[in-house]
Amino acid sequence: MGGEDINKDANDVVVIGNYAYVANDGNELEVVDVSNPNNPNSIATLNLSGSSDGMTIAGEGNVIFMGRAGGEIESIDVSTPSSPVSLDSIDNGSRIRDIDLGNNGTYIFVASDENSAEFQIIDANDPDNLTTLSTFDAPNDFNGVAYDTDRDRAFLVGENNREELTIYQPQ
Repeated sequence: MGGEDINKDANDVVVIGNYAYVANDGNELEVVDVSNPNNPNSIATLNLSGSSDGMTIAGEGNVIFMGRAGGEIESIDVSTPSSPVSLDSIDNGSRIRDIDLGNNGTYIFVASDENSAEFQIIDANDPDNLTTLSTFDAPNDFNGVAYDTDRDRAFLVGENNREELTIYQPQ
């Protein structure tokens, strides 16, 4: 139908309403108006602090969350899509490979390369104050995560040759 050249390698996208939020290399966030899918139009960028690329993105309502190559998880206010604002950042120390949201955006589920904390749960109830709730050690890195609200389970995929799919439940 249409496309937009953002002049960066795009790594992930989330669509909320009429806007696509693209995590990318370089300026990390690109906001694209997709109200006319035949003619999407870039309306804003947000260059976050540091030089770490945007790798994965999720969002709900007026807030998006981005996982970055350097290990940072960012919360970004997009209540005015043409002028996104960084709210907070938490650093887990190693590449964020994937994130997903749960419980109406109050938790961020994280798949990462962080040794002894490959799976993490971040409290995002207050996007201005992200805090780590739990970390879990896995035998290998996780590459992807999906949270299922109906089952209240996090499903992770990774590099363990005997257990590529791992399911976590609350304790």
